[in-house]
Formats: sequence, structure tokens, C-alpha cells
Amino acid sequence: MDSNTAQELFKRFAGAIAYVAVEGQDGVQGIGSAFHVGEGVFVTARHVVENLKILEVRITESLRLSAGEASQNQPKTPNITNLYVQEKPIKIAVGPLFYQNSTIDVAVFKADNVHPMIPYVPLGGHLGIR
Repeated sequence: MDSNTAQELFKRFAGAIAYVAVEGQDGVQGIGSAFHVGEGVFVTARHVVENLKILEVRITESLRLSAGEASQNQPKTPNITNLYVQEKPIKIAVGPLFYQNSTIDVAVFKADNVHPMIPYVPLGGHLGIR
């Protein structure tokens, strides 16, 4: 993949990435990542969350909205072309859930407070990346 394509993919999907802060029973903390696949559903690796306490999940990029996309609750400010919304920590409503075969290193969870404009990574092979 050429660097221009990689940069475009990064710009398109960076806002769909979240960090997952965890803590083991021994008190050791760690961090992993997850990506939003739509409708508040996030995918991560099983080893990131299995048998660990999830301390915090948060989108890593601020959500950029054009003034026209801004919520009705946002104050109208003239001459602003973009508004940045800092996402609050994600509240996990369901999960994490694991595939029944424990050798499959995938986990999913659903959040109930994801801003509806947060980007998502569509699942499938159509992106041409592995």
C-alpha cells in the first residue's frame, strides 16, 4: 500500500479507534485498543480484556463536526467551520463477549453512549487491506 492511501485510510478511520485501559487481579494495569464497527459496537482482541477489569474506554480522537452537523444543543457561533466534540469515556452496556473457541483472539462489546457521528470501520475485505 502506498503512503498516500495509508494516510487517507488513517484520516478516514482514526476517529473510530478507542483505547481500552485494563487492570489485572494483581493490580498491574495495561492498555489495548478497540475499533468501532458501527451502532456502538467495538471489536478488540480477546487478550486485551479477558479476565481483566476494564477501567476506561475512550475514543482517541476528538470528533470534528461541521457547523451544520453540530447538535441542536450546541450554541450557534458565527464564522466557525468546525466544532470538536471530546468524547466522554465509553460506557459498556453489553460485554465483552467472546467467541466460544478460546483460541480465537476476538472480543466485542457494545457501548450505550457513543456519539452518533463517531466514524466506524466497515467490516469486510473491500478495503483492500489485511
